[in-house]
Amino acid sequence: MPFADKQPILDELTRLENLHKANPVDRRRQFTRVAVRGDAELHPIDRMRFKRRPIEIALRGIGQTGVDFLSKQPLDPNSTWRCCFLRQGHVIGEQAMIVRRCNPVGNGNLFLVGSQFIIDTGLILILGIDPALLAQGDKPGPDSFLPPGEVA
Repeated sequence: MPFADKQPILDELTRLENLHKANPVDRRRQFTRVAVRGDAELHPIDRMRFKRRPIEIALRGIGQTGVDFLSKQPLDPNSTWRCCFLRQGHVIGEQAMIVRRCNPVGNGNLFLVGSQFIIDTGLILILGIDPALLAQGDKPGPDSFLPPGEVA
């Protein structure tokens, strides 16, 4: 785990997992979520929110459409991040994502974050699609389309 004191994080993950098993919402999910324990770090996609250090997170669950995790700091809903999955301190993969929910858990010093995977706008452009076309039916949000040159 990326956190210095791992036991409180593991205890909270176990507590949440036990709640998760009893949750009837899981039976209505379109895609299965799988419990996962692992390290990852978040890097902001919006360069206006650039921070020198990545945000360390502890993975909780992953599915085809998103990932749930614990963070020591709250994340704004609709904020976009590049999630770098780690194994033994090395990045083994990454995925762009948007935060959908962020709720305090435990003693309020941890946050359970739910996110949805998003396609990288640079990849859309390489495929010959104007990313602005994909956003025409979307509801306006606090963040607008980022040009591919601004997606780090």
